[in-house]
Amino acid sequence: MRQSVQPDHPDHQNSTRQHDIRILCAQIIPATPSAPARPCNSPALRGQPFCFHHQPARRNLPDRDQLRAEKRALRAEARAQIRARHDFTLPTPTTREELQRAIGQVATRIAANQIDLRLASRLLATLESACRNLPPFAAPEVG
Repeated sequence: MRQSVQPDHPDHQNSTRQHDIRILCAQIIPATPSAPARPCNSPALRGQPFCFHHQPARRNLPDRDQLRAEKRALRAEARAQIRARHDFTLPTPTTREELQRAIGQVATRIAANQIDLRLASRLLATLESACRNLPPFAAPEVG
């Protein structure tokens, strides 16, 4: 059976002191216009002088503002590509030849991945409807 140590016993004070010893991070946070320089005060990693955030191995990581700027640039580029995919004009087809040319332009953009597939399907359905509304195809005379 284990004996418990009473709070007024000298061994009790020694046992709590052993567990309360914490080494704090040695990083000094530089002064800002609104605050003076101060220590980090986070617990240091076991056997290390710094906390996880201030470890020297982490110092080579890119800056948070730099990462945000890169993400912003990527999003802007993606938006520009989407705009470019939607930004083209088809001539108004009035003859069967113009309809075939318009269908060919849509097919070329689909093959080059320069048009959104949903937009392409709408355009092709519209061109098909326009083709049905044209007068019937006159067969060439044999003769």
